[in-house]
Amino acid sequence: MGQGEPVFILLHGFGASLFSWRSDRAVIKSWNRHRYDRPAFGLTERPLEWQGESPYGPQAQVDIVIALMDELKIEKAILVGNSAGGTVSMQVALQHPERVQALIVVDAAVYAGGGAPAWSRSILKTPQMDPSVR
Repeated sequence: MGQGEPVFILLHGFGASLFSWRSDRAVIKSWNRHRYDRPAFGLTERPLEWQGESPYGPQAQVDIVIALMDELKIEKAILVGNSAGGTVSMQVALQHPERVQALIVVDAAVYAGGGAPAWSRSILKTPQMDPSVR
């Protein structure tokens, strides 16, 4: 949606979808923005078996953003991430700083120390999150 520079890529959070980014504000409608459903959310497929790396894992999430940018011929983008989408956007910036013009993170899911918080550990045991399930 939109056109021109800068280009924004909008990354939704866990349990959300591209619908998270709906807005009536004229300024957002005028942005050259791209949004998509991250794997396992919105209208994407939810495979329980796959070859190689988990499509739900953190590296796959980074690879998908870069592949999207490549496919759309986007050299640099402003990544806008909410919750887990903020985590993905930060990982993209760390691994591919030359592709990121800026970051906007909203309530990014960033944890220090003991990993994910206790309330989320049951989610991490689902087939989509368990790398041992193939």
